[in-house]
Amino acid sequence: DVFSSFLVEMDFPDAKLKLSPLPPVPDEAPMPPALLSVSPVAANLHNRYIAPEMKGYTPIFRFGHQLLVATAVNNSPPVLFMIDTGAFDNQIAPDMARAYTKVREETNLTVRGLSGKVDKVYTADNVTLRFGHLEQVRHNLVAWDLSSISDSMGVEISGILGFHMLRLLDVKIDYRDGLVEFGFDPARARF
Repeated sequence: DVFSSFLVEMDFPDAKLKLSPLPPVPDEAPMPPALLSVSPVAANLHNRYIAPEMKGYTPIFRFGHQLLVATAVNNSPPVLFMIDTGAFDNQIAPDMARAYTKVREETNLTVRGLSGKVDKVYTADNVTLRFGHLEQVRHNLVAWDLSSISDSMGVEISGILGFHMLRLLDVKIDYRDGLVEFGFDPARARF
């Protein structure tokens, strides 16, 4: 909620963070952009507004501080992946991966997080992730049981978009209306 009156741009290739005013919502009194220190009152609720300049943005879903984006895995219908700059790389739930590619257990690979070491780690052979207007092909994508994250959020999480991929992007987030834009310019990306 702190940034809900701003368009938040995280330009990872140039290591810049930019806050810009959001387009005003039609038929609402304009609010000067400000950092919110308390949650907005229910009276400030409104339907999602997609300004003309944001028509190409992708809807996101917010669960607390987590942002989820519809993502297709190979030829799957859309599932929810969490956008997580704290995750080392993209990751996928093994059950999701098994439905679309070969998965094998990795005994020499360790994944650790804030909750400790992951018991069983797998890799998914060939995975194409489609989200926003982007597509990324991955081989040997790390897979582990994401059910504890799903259970804590109350919604099925099929994967995570992590920092190794996000660092190549210019990400713009509209928290007010639940929109995100993933920009990729190969000339600016540092591989």
